[in-house]
Amino acid sequence: MKNTIEKQKKESGTITRKILFNNYRNLGIKTPQSLTLNSRADKDSIGELIIVIGGNNIGKTNVLDGILALNNGIDTDRDAPDFIYGESCEPSVKIVLSNGKTWGYSVDSKGQTVFENKTPIPSKPVPKAVEYKMSQELANHFQQYSRQHHYGHNNNILADAKNAMDKMALLTNEIQQKLIQHINNLLGIGSDYSLKLIAEIDRYQKDIKEYKSAVTESKNYQKIVDEMNQRVTDEAGIPLVPNIIPYKEENISQSDMTVKISNLAKSKFFTKLFKLLDIKCEDILTCCERVNANKMGNAALDNIQKDMNIKLKAFTKQFNKMYTFDDKEYSFAFRLETKNYCSQYHMAPQH
Repeated sequence: MKNTIEKQKKESGTITRKILFNNYRNLGIKTPQSLTLNSRADKDSIGELIIVIGGNNIGKTNVLDGILALNNGIDTDRDAPDFIYGESCEPSVKIVLSNGKTWGYSVDSKGQTVFENKTPIPSKPVPKAVEYKMSQELANHFQQYSRQHHYGHNNNILADAKNAMDKMALLTNEIQQKLIQHINNLLGIGSDYSLKLIAEIDRYQKDIKEYKSAVTESKNYQKIVDEMNQRVTDEAGIPLVPNIIPYKEENISQSDMTVKISNLAKSKFFTKLFKLLDIKCEDILTCCERVNANKMGNAALDNIQKDMNIKLKAFTKQFNKMYTFDDKEYSFAFRLETKNYCSQYHMAPQH
């Protein structure tokens, strides 16, 4: 009985996650190509380090960009294979999570889709920004007749319509009807010129309505995705839709490790390091200013420096686990200096 219970507990924690690339650049051409994201089938192993190995130009960067596409979306012009001609290749990237049930989250150029036990919930297209540029004829019409005061109230109609169109807003039925009436009165009912301008206004109204509808549908669909994501999190213990944070390594030189107190808050290196170590830059600046003004003794500076180095020690331990492969370990220390020592700030490696 005890073994059965333990087996059930173990099976309940069994979970796998895979990413499937389909016609994404040079990955998954015609047949989807998968990448397993965990080496052991238990949720505690999710998030372990994955090493992608391959020769030059084999597609390692495409794997990373494909993972980022789960957040950023897919552009067919950029991400479709460029070496297949005469065939339609819609690129997509899907993440599949399984722990007895199977869930999926897929992105392509049309938007996003969620799956449950391989059954897709139809996706809605992601609305693209409406690009409307008023024709020169209509622009001239607005400019010419809005300056002629003898048209009286029509001047306000033109101004209201142009203001709405400049803001990409839907024209009210009243403004639209009055605008059409105004164009017909000026240019003649049924004339080629009036028909052309009215057709442009109708086309503008249609585009804006479709855009607003797509925005609403997208918001509604995002609600479905969020609900599915929460349900998977509740049942499987990890979210279906990953939170992808791209890491960009920045080169740090020895000169970056010394900065004047006045420039401390502007230093990208120290502000990032302080955030990591939960150190408040404002506390350091205030203390140094008071010491330099002889309102506090150097002991206050020593105490802050001591607290900072305690936090840095824990960071150093993790650093050595990642970057040292022999008995030689790195050690780091902060050193705060007052104006008597050039008002500089150091983080110095000690070997």
